[in-house]
Amino acid sequence: MESWEVLQKAIPRSATKRVAQLLNVGANYVGKWRREPESEDAPDATGQRSILDRICELIDAVFLVNPSGVGIIVNYVNSHYRKLMQIHSAPIEDRDIRAKSVSDLLIQATEAINSLNLDGCTPDTLRELVELRDVTQLTIQRVEETMEAETRR
Repeated sequence: MESWEVLQKAIPRSATKRVAQLLNVGANYVGKWRREPESEDAPDATGQRSILDRICELIDAVFLVNPSGVGIIVNYVNSHYRKLMQIHSAPIEDRDIRAKSVSDLLIQATEAINSLNLDGCTPDTLRELVELRDVTQLTIQRVEETMEAETRR
């Protein structure tokens, strides 16, 4: 999956303005990150390289001078993600919420399995597997929050 596709999926069109405000940049700038380049010969044809591309360039540069340093950067980003998940995950308080969590897991798992089985190793399959991983991680966090809440009672 290309960086513009990742950002297109990660930043819904309706959220472009808010993301821009939070990053203190123009909404048009963020919108350009979400667009497919006009040609392979000019990958920046829709605008400046995205913030995601710049992060990847940082990782590439660090890899060239200190390959083991890349893991430190990636671990930092993963740790930040886990902290966000812990802060924002809510306990599963009733059967309806639990049923919804189970449904989301089953849907994502089915889509990922079908994509891998029918399409093989494609960008869409990878996207489905990443979405499954994300919904699984969120569910794990919510179960942990629920267990902690029950222990406090």
